[in-house]
Amino acid sequence: MFIVVIAVGSGWDSQSSVLNSGSTWLVLRNLTPQIDGATLKTLCSQHGPLLNFFVNQNNGQALVQYASRLEGQKAHKSLNSCVLGNTTIMTEFVDESEVCITDIALR
Repeated sequence: MFIVVIAVGSGWDSQSSVLNSGSTWLVLRNLTPQIDGATLKTLCSQHGPLLNFFVNQNNGQALVQYASRLEGQKAHKSLNSCVLGNTTIMTEFVDESEVCITDIALR
């Protein structure tokens, strides 16, 4: 069995990144264990096709890659500060150079 570890940089300015970013990657933060991955994927896919979708329940994050920058911007606008269950989802763009996805074998 494998899990996906999501590691992203923290220096990204999410406020200015919406208009200035060419990135198609969004990080969703503040996720709780009660948020089902399938439900979250369905919610994200309402804004456009997903090229990649990873959830890391251990750190309350998801990493989503959209097919285009415009789709990512729509998702960011809609999902940032979105209340889901008992939490408020926060989103931010990350540059592709900040994304590192690693499979780690569970023992």
